[in-house]
Amino acid sequence: TNLSSVDSEELFQFYRERGNAENFIKERKAGFFGDKTDSSTMVKNEVRMMMGYLAYNLYLFLKQLAGDEVKALTIKRFRPLFLHIAENMSLLLDDIFSNSQVYTPIQNSFKPYLIQSAR
Repeated sequence: TNLSSVDSEELFQFYRERGNAENFIKERKAGFFGDKTDSSTMVKNEVRMMMGYLAYNLYLFLKQLAGDEVKALTIKRFRPLFLHIAENMSLLLDDIFSNSQVYTPIQNSFKPYLIQSAR
């Protein structure tokens, strides 16, 4: 291709953006199973793809919220960190709610049904 009419700075910027786009696609495929289309119908594959893109956008949003030290992480490095934080939050909330009396009346009302279904 003859691109002598284009400024070298513009050309450099164009190829840099193209490379970034390819890296985003590669990360999406590798980290969110973007190349997995083995379902029996196109609708199932489409739903899987849309869920993957939703997860990818959530991942990008969380990286923006987290700050500079997390922005450079790939999904391979980010996922264990995020899951560890989510696990700690879950354990903390479990401790808070198990020690409070907020849900005790609700729990007590379901106990007979749980005991009966366990038999």
